[in-house]
Amino acid sequence: FADTLRSAAQSLRAHLTRSSLTVLGLSIGVGASIAIGSLGTAAVRDPALARAALKKYGGEHIVIGIDAGNARGLEESDVQALRALGDAAAPVSLGAAKAQAGLKSASCVLVATTADYYGIENLHLASGRFLMAQDEEHLLHTVVLEDTLAEALFGQSDPLGRSVTAGGVRCTVVGVLETYSSPYFAGDGKPKAYLPAGVWRQSTGRSGADEIVLRAPGADVGYTASLAKAALQALHPAEDGFTVSSMAEQIESSERILSIVTTVLAVVGAICMMTGGVGVMNVMLTSVRERRRE
Repeated sequence: FADTLRSAAQSLRAHLTRSSLTVLGLSIGVGASIAIGSLGTAAVRDPALARAALKKYGGEHIVIGIDAGNARGLEESDVQALRALGDAAAPVSLGAAKAQAGLKSASCVLVATTADYYGIENLHLASGRFLMAQDEEHLLHTVVLEDTLAEALFGQSDPLGRSVTAGGVRCTVVGVLETYSSPYFAGDGKPKAYLPAGVWRQSTGRSGADEIVLRAPGADVGYTASLAKAALQALHPAEDGFTVSSMAEQIESSERILSIVTTVLAVVGAICMMTGGVGVMNVMLTSVRERRRE
């Protein structure tokens, strides 16, 4: 046994380059396989990651949107029907606009909604207040700005109580929100200004909303989404198409896709390891066969 070890050590020293390359190749293959397996397993099986994503982006959210061919849109009757299913529901209408205060102006996204939107989206106020039911009821021209938009229009001055023209509507600033991003919101990174939905409908002449956000009670997101779809189908004709989606469904779908990708990568890594092992075995057997006469 000692002679065998001594002979192996001498052979490794005599062919240092070949030995080093062999160890390096196998190390890279083994390391890649372990990394792929570990990352995939952690992403798919670790419930903390899913819970963190749900908490960050709103795992209880259900978003109802309209299809391109839907000319009617989502109306107040739809909001009332959905409000009976979940904890809260709010209509949302979106539009790109320019906000102006004095000589300063900035591009923004107008979000016309109601007071329930604040709790559904877990927004955070920097100062002032959010939209209230009285704003919608009395069609008060109030607006809530994100902090980045308020800074662009007013600098370091206090914007509360000052006038802003947003989308052609002159409003009074009643609150400033911390900047918020949502996976459902396609605003190209522009800051947002929140108006009462009634004021938006009055100024634009539009009767329907672009979407409705619904907060499901507890963890019954899938069940509430199916109830929401059934409720809307009873109110809309067949040609008025709409979509019902939730963050929980997207996370489940991404987990399934990630699991498939991880399995494929693991198989590819195993094939690479097998190929490398066969290559090393071939080199070793060739060396032995060449020295057999000796």
